[in-house]
Amino acid sequence: MYEILKHRQIEKNSPFPRRFWVRPIFAVAKRFQQGDSENLVAEMRQEEKDLQKYFTYFRILPEYFHILYAIVKPFIEKQNVIREPISAKTRLEITLRYLAAGDSQVSPSFAFLVAPNTISKIIRETCQKIYEALYDEYFFKPSEENWKKKIGEFETLWNFDHCMAAVDGKQVEIQVENRSARNSRKISSQV
Repeated sequence: MYEILKHRQIEKNSPFPRRFWVRPIFAVAKRFQQGDSENLVAEMRQEEKDLQKYFTYFRILPEYFHILYAIVKPFIEKQNVIREPISAKTRLEITLRYLAAGDSQVSPSFAFLVAPNTISKIIRETCQKIYEALYDEYFFKPSEENWKKKIGEFETLWNFDHCMAAVDGKQVEIQVENRSARNSRKISSQV
């Protein structure tokens, strides 16, 4: 009880008091009027000349999007209980855009007009459901035989010895700790 009262007191003293259940820019009507899913993406999909932009935006061709959507839709579709849910198509588009851009979750929030906390939940749930739906048929099964096969493929196709996997198209920010490089040499020399 104390925690609830304390939280309410903090909200009252906040310079930005809570005023909305859903911010007006994230309202369903705004999402249909101005959101990427109903406008930009729909336009790129309709115009044959914009398939390259569609691929740049999602890193997937529209026909493969539809295949993935058909597989994943039953797992990510939400029921209409109190409010109209975000469609399964938009959920998949948000997730693919986030994965393709390598940006923060704020960007798809403004692009698709969905609250950032909802974006976070959508991305996490959709990635999990994609993994579960595709694992048996498409994902690599780790075994000594399969690893040797992959190493052989890399050597044959790309002339890379002792390589079994590669990552392409995703930038990952790596933050180095203050003491890591210098102290690791000191520690190893002390041992």
